[in-house]
Amino acid sequence: MEHKMVTIPFDLETAKRIREGKISGRIVTEKGRNRAEIVYEDNLSNCPLLVVIHSISVSADWFSATGKALSSENRLLLEVPEYITFKDGEVLSNEDGDYIFILNTNGKYLTSIYASFSIKRGLTISDTIAANGNNIERYRLATDSEKQRMINLLKISKDPKAKEYLKRFFGIEEKPKYEFKPFDKVLVRDEDDKEWRISLFAREIVDDSDGLSYKYECSNGALWNCCIPFEGNECLLETAEKSRKKMKTRTYEGVQHGDWVRCVLCGAQMLLPCGADKCPECSSEGTLTWVDEDKQEMDAEHLDCLAPICKLELQEYLSPEILKMEHI
Repeated sequence: MEHKMVTIPFDLETAKRIREGKISGRIVTEKGRNRAEIVYEDNLSNCPLLVVIHSISVSADWFSATGKALSSENRLLLEVPEYITFKDGEVLSNEDGDYIFILNTNGKYLTSIYASFSIKRGLTISDTIAANGNNIERYRLATDSEKQRMINLLKISKDPKAKEYLKRFFGIEEKPKYEFKPFDKVLVRDEDDKEWRISLFAREIVDDSDGLSYKYECSNGALWNCCIPFEGNECLLETAEKSRKKMKTRTYEGVQHGDWVRCVLCGAQMLLPCGADKCPECSSEGTLTWVDEDKQEMDAEHLDCLAPICKLELQEYLSPEILKMEHI
């Protein structure tokens, strides 16, 4: 991978590392971008750096530790590989765009991560591992679409750290998705292992001063702990969280091993080719979540499956963005 070079303000310590060959790069002048070479350092002077400037002719001048010339308006700059400038929390990507991660500069590795995504493994959230290869030179700053992909994945993740990273690195604070109004049609239940029931919203119980431990009051004065809109969640009626793993899994021709996922939009539970990011049942993107976080990839023979429905085309389970990156 050819390194992208960027120009940054002069920094003496970085300049010394360049001069000593510890990192690649070069010192240049602001005017003319001429190569500059620090040949002497006088620590007792306000302008301690004697710099030789290579242009059409060779000249010399004294510069301050911040790179400002003594006898002119010229300044020193540094041209360095982009990876030298990577900061904590920035989203990086490999050249092909099929592996992206949030950089953790406080970790034990040069490429420690907070979260990563790969086509084969999906989203991984961990601050104790390194990016693939642990070689920072292999990576570049992610594009806007790659950053958005990471944001979308964090939004649908159930890991508590996902919301923390959304706020910390992207300034996105997940707010309640719905503001209920009286007589809204809703689904309610008390616990995850209970079935969703249909009701009409009355009010949210904002405190327990009246001794109630419930969060919502619905029609006929019934009290509930969980309340979600009926619209868009019709498929959940009379189902329970713990029963989802007992649902039959939809399979497709030729898919004997893959990602065991459920679409949060249409409720379909499926075994899809590894790396799928699009629901083939409702064509929604970014709505797939793991059925079981501990069993993300599964073999069809180990699942209670429906007969294969049909053969999937790439565009049915991969978003246009992924198709462009992987198959063009």
